[in-house]
Amino acid sequence: MPAKPSPPEFFDPIKFEQKFATLPIITCYKEAIQETNSELDHRFVEGESIRSLVAERSAFFDYLLTHLWRRFIHNTETIELIAVGGYGRGELHPQSDLDILILTNTPTPEIDDQLAAYVTALWDLGLKVGHAVRSVDQSVALARKDLTVMTNIIESRLLAGRGDLLAEIHNKTRVEEVWSAQEYFHAKIEEQETRHERNNNTEYNLEPNVKTAPGGLRDIQTIAWVAKRSFGKGDLPSLHKMGFLTDTEFSLLRNGETFLWRVRYGIHMLSKRPEERLQVDAQRQLADIFGYSDNAKALGVEQFMRRYYRWVAMLSQLNEVLLQYLRESILGESPNSIPKEINRRFNSVDGYIQTSNSTVFARYPSAMLEIFDLIGDDPNIKGIRASTIRQLRAHLHLIDRRYRADIRNTSLFMEIMRSPHNLSRLLKWMSQYGVLGAYLPEWDKITGLMQHDLFHRYTVDAHTLILVKHLRVFHQGTRSEDFPVATRVARKLPKPELLFIAGLFHDIAKGRGGNHAQLGAIDARKFCERHHLGAWDTNLVSWLIDKHLLMSGVSQKQDLSDPDVINRFAEKVGDQTYLDYLFCLTVADINATNPELWNSWKALLLRQLYHQTSAALARGAENRTNANMWIADTKAGALRELKNDGYRTEDVEQLWSAYHDDYFLRENTTDVAWHTRLTLEHGSDKPLVSVKDTRDSQAISATQIFVRTVDHPSVFSAITKALHRLKLSVYDARIHSLDDGFTADTFIVLDNNKETVAHDPAKVKRIIEVITHDLTHINVVADSPTSKASRLDQYFHRNTKASISTEPSQRYSVLYLVASDTPGLLARLASVLNRHNINLHFARTLTMGEKVEDTFHLTTAGGVPITNEDEIKSLIDDIESSIDELHE
Repeated sequence: MPAKPSPPEFFDPIKFEQKFATLPIITCYKEAIQETNSELDHRFVEGESIRSLVAERSAFFDYLLTHLWRRFIHNTETIELIAVGGYGRGELHPQSDLDILILTNTPTPEIDDQLAAYVTALWDLGLKVGHAVRSVDQSVALARKDLTVMTNIIESRLLAGRGDLLAEIHNKTRVEEVWSAQEYFHAKIEEQETRHERNNNTEYNLEPNVKTAPGGLRDIQTIAWVAKRSFGKGDLPSLHKMGFLTDTEFSLLRNGETFLWRVRYGIHMLSKRPEERLQVDAQRQLADIFGYSDNAKALGVEQFMRRYYRWVAMLSQLNEVLLQYLRESILGESPNSIPKEINRRFNSVDGYIQTSNSTVFARYPSAMLEIFDLIGDDPNIKGIRASTIRQLRAHLHLIDRRYRADIRNTSLFMEIMRSPHNLSRLLKWMSQYGVLGAYLPEWDKITGLMQHDLFHRYTVDAHTLILVKHLRVFHQGTRSEDFPVATRVARKLPKPELLFIAGLFHDIAKGRGGNHAQLGAIDARKFCERHHLGAWDTNLVSWLIDKHLLMSGVSQKQDLSDPDVINRFAEKVGDQTYLDYLFCLTVADINATNPELWNSWKALLLRQLYHQTSAALARGAENRTNANMWIADTKAGALRELKNDGYRTEDVEQLWSAYHDDYFLRENTTDVAWHTRLTLEHGSDKPLVSVKDTRDSQAISATQIFVRTVDHPSVFSAITKALHRLKLSVYDARIHSLDDGFTADTFIVLDNNKETVAHDPAKVKRIIEVITHDLTHINVVADSPTSKASRLDQYFHRNTKASISTEPSQRYSVLYLVASDTPGLLARLASVLNRHNINLHFARTLTMGEKVEDTFHLTTAGGVPITNEDEIKSLIDDIESSIDELHE
């Protein structure tokens, strides 16, 4: 029988007992719980040891549960109270469940009544109790079938009773009887893989689960469970003492667990519920509690989260190594495991590479890079043996400045970058095992670096490795259906390793302050020179990093129908080879930043910019296309199509006489012909609405809605409100007021899943009906209903910022709008422009996580740019306040 649990030092049992004389029983227990929570939470905020707090909470509930047990349970000889789960380990956080097992082999009505009263009292106290009442045989039978029950038994702890029943369970669930070490290991590995999949197999989620995500507390516990099942000991000090953990591994696991405990305690304390996700609001609050403050380079919350991500990345890597070590210890080698010699320094066993002896890295430090070069040459190598990973980590100190300058090592690193197989996997392993950060110190500075927003989904290092993986996919052609142009372009690059180097360095200078592209270009130039790349190669890599944001900015924020935009971009790029490299890098960068950012419309814009720039470069600077040539080509091509369809030239030209030049600049030949056919066939003043999926030569890209109706100041507002109700997002809008009193407008849209809709006849019919109705009743169109912003959108809300500029040579004023991404934003903007009698001619929307960066071309009602400063200020104030109202 265990000794009667002692209360923690801060708890006064005499004072506690005295309360029962004057207060109801439940009140006495509730007050004790509340006082304990307040005491421990205060000490947590003051920075006291989290291990003491967790242990004292567990000790308090040991005392409380057994105290209550003695009050309700009278026959303690045949019944036992067992702590299981985290409570069994003595690890209790503020909102942790109290998991208990009640064992009895001789249930009676009297015992049943006592247990019912006991459990009811626990519920009345507001405790989150997970309980089960079983016999020994029932527990053993369940353990045979249920991995969770077996694990609970492994870490069970006696609270009250003789202990004979628990000892019997332990005896009957020995390795020889239930769940052999091998079976238990395989089951726990499968359980971990499933758990990781639920967390997207990444440590770097925006709101990571501190318990179940890769590198979380469950990863540490899995090591302990498997070790205890195999060796009889599972706690970290015991594993260290028996030699399973090295000094470094024990220190990292212990300190990492301590850090995660502190984070988890804080989450529970702040949320007041058993929340395991480190949500964004808690991130900021915990950063304050832990003493992080904003500085010139990073917000306090970004500093805290960087520490978090570095810890979980380290713990995830340790989990992988130690489970592999356990695999080798528990499962042993396969019967045919004969080491196959690779060279004098390395051999492979069961597909895993290992050193030929423990002195390899000490005697041949270059082997720390050579091992990855060998893996890159052999696709049959599945990984590195745990013992060799340990050796790698133990010799990282040998990678110093002299090592980095050694021609043998620079040559090996370049061979890695040229590896025919699994470059992204190689770089990931090199990063995990510390080799990449040691060889490239600048890489270590971005490890775990996170930007606190919804746009950047991953840490900088994780984003970079994903980007390199995309580049490899393009070069290998394994996803040519998804990325047809990027694949074709990447496979013709003369030196693909230069693209991979640019990808590795493109964000290397983030977090330093200043322009990260320019600073990264300097770092890349030094790298290229140290690795003996030629001048042309060096200049290309440096230029790519300096300009890696250029192409996405032009394609998503500027009017690609303007020949001047294409010509200016072509001048900056210079030649076709530079354009090819930049295009591939840009496509990979967008996809690796946030998978939700990429859609068919962005793909089309990039392809359009690529093809138009290629044509401009082919013509040469002296033969650049101007607006007049562009317009003439568009008209000629559309007229050719229409004449082939039987339309008369005079009818077409009479219709076109009402159109301005901008229409023929912004619409392509196919769409001009489409619009013209529809208009000539329509022959009515009633609204004309037509829907089709637009595509280039590569793929369907978006849904295009063409509207021709009588011009009215509220047309744009009415259409955007209708599209909002239809749950369609506008990515591009081209507004053309005609001389015949009509307007011809084009809207590029996708649904909420970023999918096209014209393939669905029912949706097309609905779109036409709603827009036609609203235009027919244009004076009574109501404002679109506002939508409640999500929790994350509310947290990352930013005040709207608008600016208006007019270049002397431009026909329009350009409105730049940065705002929180809010449903109905475009419809609200349309209403503001309508109030100020401002005409909208072009809109391009760009969603970047929680914010939008939109561009609009505006003129006054007279068709000229807005130049009056008072009018500009009034318009900006109205735009900002009206859009911000959407969040109130």
